[in-house]
Amino acid sequence: MMAKQYRPLEVATLLGITKKTLLNWEKQNKLPFTPYRDIRNWRIYSEKQVNWLRQNIFDLLGHSNKGDESNG
Repeated sequence: MMAKQYRPLEVATLLGITKKTLLNWEKQNKLPFTPYRDIRNWRIYSEKQVNWLRQNIFDLLGHSNKGDESNG
């Protein structure tokens, strides 16, 4: 039985962000994983990766108030 797999747009929609934001996080090495690439070289995210993103979304977006004060 195959685990659920997600395309970048599905992941972005689930998280309430844009696909571009998700891909930027990957480029900026903000993710502790690299999505799998299928035969077409399209990104495929696992359910485990999506769950990690859900748990860390506020830190990734910079909304965490741990540590640094970001009063601009």
